[in-house]
Amino acid sequence: GVTFALVASFVCATFSPLSLGSGISGTKVVLGGFVIRKFLSGATLLIKSLGLILAVASGLSLGLQGPMVHIACCWGAIFVRLFPKYKTNEAMKREIYSASAAAGVTAAFGAPLGGVLFSLEAMSSYFPHKTMWRSFWCAITTAVMIRYFNPYSGTSSTARLVQFQVFYRGESWMWYELAPFTFLGVLGGLGGALFIRINAKLHEVRRGVPWFRENRFFEIALISLVSCIMAFSNVFASEGQSFLLEHLFSHCTELKVSLPDRLTDALCSEGTDAWRFMLLLMAAALGRFILTIVTFGAQVPSGLFMPTLCVGACVGRLVGWTVTMW
Repeated sequence: GVTFALVASFVCATFSPLSLGSGISGTKVVLGGFVIRKFLSGATLLIKSLGLILAVASGLSLGLQGPMVHIACCWGAIFVRLFPKYKTNEAMKREIYSASAAAGVTAAFGAPLGGVLFSLEAMSSYFPHKTMWRSFWCAITTAVMIRYFNPYSGTSSTARLVQFQVFYRGESWMWYELAPFTFLGVLGGLGGALFIRINAKLHEVRRGVPWFRENRFFEIALISLVSCIMAFSNVFASEGQSFLLEHLFSHCTELKVSLPDRLTDALCSEGTDAWRFMLLLMAAALGRFILTIVTFGAQVPSGLFMPTLCVGACVGRLVGWTVTMW
């Protein structure tokens, strides 16, 4: 894991510094009308794709969904150069980039409508109706291709757009159950505000303290080492983030049939063992929260969506577990 993280950091920082981070902020700048040289070049596409694969494989607390938006826009910039109509027209270029951003979100989450809405609301400053329809067509095509190539399942009969799916079978609920949901909402808002505040302060320290600039590779190696130690010491941090989410979103009755493994045994434990695994789940949520803060902004391509989903899912499962025991 440490080796993968160091190679990803060295390759990106040495050959294409613009490939570091998520790339969403830079993409928003480009869609706003500014020009960032080499930000959407073929070299950035190649280096970011390689670095992202290595960074995710290293076990760092980061996601690939944000960088996939940048990668999709790089592909859009490459195709733009093939057509003279778009190559010399900056406004039309940005329409292609808007559609590419929608395709990137669709590839990450399997949600064409979500991709279009993300591009409309969060990315583009100019989004006419014709761009919306073109973006929707691009996102739908992306979803169809994902389903055709079927990267998440072994057979065509079980092809799906995402690595795991969540089904709610119409369970009834009582009015007093709104209290824990309200608690989760408040906790999520406070946690998000705390995350942003600490991460912003950490960015200031990284810019202002010479040690971080001189030892950026040592920093990423240290973060990766701590991530690996946590993965080996906590059952809820030892699996991939998507695999963990699939377990956290599922009922124990379904898990024992479809995914009988040690993670299922931990989540579905009872009696005195349940309290021990609840503490481990709490430690996993806190540890991933801290590691995501220090990883985001380090010298690797990184996204925030998946780690924050994991932290929220861990806390939600912990609250639900506590409610059922009481």
